[in-house]
Amino acid sequence: MNLPNQKTLLTGFEPFGEFKINSSWEAVQLIAKENNPQIHCECLPVDYHTARGRLLDLLESYQPTTCLCTGLAAGEQFRLERLARKPDQFEVLDGPARLTGQWQWDKVMKAFQLKELPAYFSDDAGQYVCESTYWTLLNFNYRSGFPINTAFLHVPPLSEDWSTEKIATGIATMLEI
Repeated sequence: MNLPNQKTLLTGFEPFGEFKINSSWEAVQLIAKENNPQIHCECLPVDYHTARGRLLDLLESYQPTTCLCTGLAAGEQFRLERLARKPDQFEVLDGPARLTGQWQWDKVMKAFQLKELPAYFSDDAGQYVCESTYWTLLNFNYRSGFPINTAFLHVPPLSEDWSTEKIATGIATMLEI
């Protein structure tokens, strides 16, 4: 994998609900095994406030140039999430109701197509912990000016067609841009 030379924070989530294995974290761990000192990988809890607190701690301490959060969503394609809505659970927090990620969206979509990885743009990250985490990232960027590159990628669950390696390839494709 041709991964970045810039300081990058990469997150996945722990298992939840019917998913005893979370493909986002499994794939992130595979990328972590590449031992790239520029990439810091973390597993976030599936809890609105705990995930928010952990992500904010990571952003403050690691101060990455790029942050890509990943999460599991049912389906057979990668979902490149372009925006996040402020969740009801965070209504008392300051910040815009909608925020947009900062990524080279068209360029990354072309890279997915070249690698024949099915993907589409999404403007609905799901009103669950994935979206609240994405909103947390984007609101942090809005207030602090970093990380420069911010995105969320939903990945399919593990299946016969979706191995950990294939999902990790999609995540790496995002990071190569």
